[in-house]
Amino acid sequence: MADIEERAGRGELSIAQVKQEIFALRERFKAGAGVVAQWAMAGR
Repeated sequence: MADIEERAGRGELSIAQVKQEIFALRERFKAGAGVVAQWAMAGR
């Protein structure tokens, strides 16, 4: 995320590109419902 912020700050990315980068990161790190439930039960 910091890399995206730096690149956007330097004008290397457009708003559309930033949105695509964020969407890709969300998809990459998306946790399934079962994992989230386990985290909740573990108190995380």
